[in-house]
Amino acid sequence: MSGTSAVRVPRAISVCLVAALTYLVARGAWVTVDSFIAMRTVAHFVNGHGLVWNDGFRVQTYTHPAWLLVVSAFYAVIRQPFVALVLPSLLLTAAAVAGVTSGLARTLTQATLAFAMLAASRAFVDYGTSGLENPLVHLGLKPSEVIVGEDAYEGPRKKQMHVRILDFGLVRDHVEEDAS
Repeated sequence: MSGTSAVRVPRAISVCLVAALTYLVARGAWVTVDSFIAMRTVAHFVNGHGLVWNDGFRVQTYTHPAWLLVVSAFYAVIRQPFVALVLPSLLLTAAAVAGVTSGLARTLTQATLAFAMLAASRAFVDYGTSGLENPLVHLGLKPSEVIVGEDAYEGPRKKQMHVRILDFGLVRDHVEEDAS
């Protein structure tokens, strides 16, 4: 580390940043039609018919087994497709943002910059609750940074933070065309 020691982001500020960004994502919560294709498979799975589209036919209609299992766990308890898709999306998005603002960001400036970049990313905000696997991907990007640890070199860590934040904004599965 350099001669000057960075001050950690106060937990209260980090919590406020996470809450504000989670609210921003939740405010525009929506679910894409593609996610309901997976929901049919989830319903069959939860009701004991296996990971199938139709009973008796082995057709894989999902491309994201980890996300399918997460949604299945929520659907098994809630039994409401929209809520079973949006609730884990919000929780995972909040966890990913918390990882960035309190774990990866080493100063208040970095945490604020991370918040601003994520809040300004239409891909991050819109697809945070699309019913697709983006929130799971966002959370999956964070553990690679946690491994670096507290005593990491300050210079490369700063560069990694900026690259990782850009990754958050670029993750996008589908481009929805406006019909008008």
